[in-house]
Amino acid sequence: MTIKKITNCILFSYIFLSVQVIKVYANNTPILFAVGDNGTILKSMDKGEVWINLNISPADPLNSIVFSEDGQIGLAVGGGAGSVSSVVVRSTDRGSHWTAMVLNKLPNLISIAFWGYANVIAVGENGLIINSKDQGLTWNQIYSKNKGDYSDIHIIDDKQAIIVGKNGFVLKTTDGGKNWKNIILTSRTNFASSSFINKEIGYIVGDWASMFKTEDAGNNWIQTSKSNNFNLHMILFANSKLGFVVGDNGCIIRTTDGGSTWKLIRTTTTETLTSMVKIDDLTFVAVGLNGVILKSINGGLSWKQINTHNNISLFDITIAK
Repeated sequence: MTIKKITNCILFSYIFLSVQVIKVYANNTPILFAVGDNGTILKSMDKGEVWINLNISPADPLNSIVFSEDGQIGLAVGGGAGSVSSVVVRSTDRGSHWTAMVLNKLPNLISIAFWGYANVIAVGENGLIINSKDQGLTWNQIYSKNKGDYSDIHIIDDKQAIIVGKNGFVLKTTDGGKNWKNIILTSRTNFASSSFINKEIGYIVGDWASMFKTEDAGNNWIQTSKSNNFNLHMILFANSKLGFVVGDNGCIIRTTDGGSTWKLIRTTTTETLTSMVKIDDLTFVAVGLNGVILKSINGGLSWKQINTHNNISLFDITIAK
């Protein structure tokens, strides 16, 4: 995962590599997982207060992690910038055991999402789009006309999804990923993340604090903000009203009106924040570079820093329910 930081913010060949065994916990406990540099997967059983490092091999950066709706199947993807192989790390028991595989001759994977019970889609550099119909056990490449670097895949419903990427790339499918349409934007912004409030209204964020909004399921986008001060790396809506954006220098921006207005929330870190997850209506955890982890228990109004004694940069966080 490539992060640009601006300091100004107030069927493939598979090689199975390793198996990591971790203590099994009760299935009704929500478990947090964060991924990052050096093949890092961190795990927390107590809503983000204490973390253990699972030390997965190989030591390629892991950029994105996701779990199935039932919390049993976990998948993380990565593979180093400019690399000639992708890495997929898979768990079938709620993160207790992990197996890594290499997808040879494919570039770095950046983002992954479940699309129903068995279908999974992942995107990455050089226009890479791959999908799996068996919960990530085997993969096939989807043809993409574009050779740009994709940053994020967001599932809108059972047929629609949005991919965003560098240089203003926005792709949309309305047939479950069989075909992708290039949505033309005048902006050449490096987009990092997208999130939808419902099937029609959604947002994209990226470099230079850029934010774009759609009200027609991603067919047309209007820019709503831009700044020279900092970059935005992830947007998350907890519900139709409450949303967050994280970015450079510990920036967290919060909305309580569905994105009409946004307020900067002060945090105790100046590290770049890369991802956030909702645990419940009041509890959220954010992660970032150099091992930073922040937690809020009041709906994101204030944040405390969690000391993990770990300075490994983290790129994504998710929950296995």
